Amino acid sequence: MVEESKATITYTHFLKEDLMIFRVAPNDGIMPEYESGQFLTFGIPVVSENYKLIRRAYSIASHPENRKYFEFVVRWVRKPLPGRVTTQLFYTSEGDQVYLGKPTGNALTINQKLPDGSKDERRIVCIAGGTGIAPFVSFARHLNVVGDKREIVVLHGSSYVDELSYKGLFREKITKENTMFYICGWQGTIDGVMDYMAPKGFVTMHDKRKDGSFEVKYESYG
Repeated sequence: MVEESKATITYTHFLKEDLMIFRVAPNDGIMPEYESGQFLTFGIPVVSENYKLIRRAYSIASHPENRKYFEFVVRWVRKPLPGRVTTQLFYTSEGDQVYLGKPTGNALTINQKLPDGSKDERRIVCIAGGTGIAPFVSFARHLNVVGDKREIVVLHGSSYVDELSYKGLFREKITKENTMFYICGWQGTIDGVMDYMAPKGFVTMHDKRKDGSFEVKYESYG
């Protein structure tokens, strides 16, 4: 018997027609304990299956310190065959009822100790494709909230820019006070980067401030 609890969809945000961030909150208000990097089984009555409860596992994007809701990012893949649960999700609304299993899975939880028992303080490098970003969003949020000083690097790839589902969250962490950029490439590449960076207050070594400060060094060719 699968142990499940009833929950309510409290938030939906469509990044595009087939990409969505949504949140669910347990109806009893009790959030189970979990670790960043885990997933849980999500159950929903599927209309095409005569309202049979169909289940699917989704990685958790929210962090354990958030005791209000679980957050997920889901892509609706329709070829070669659309997923039954995901398809139904894209037709739900805030207030709809779903079922949640308990968080589980240890394959991607943050490593805390080295083999000798000492604290693991190594840099954390996360590489994600598409909605695989979810556990690493949880990583970043968790490490920030608990004040963990380990450096985290997140590399997120997708077919299109508008599929970088949490780009805003990560971009806001990059400031001229904490980041130095080094760029090498075609001048068009340099210009493109600075078109984005300059409005955020970043300046190059060639346009340094009166106090001599700058945040971007580059070498261009072509």
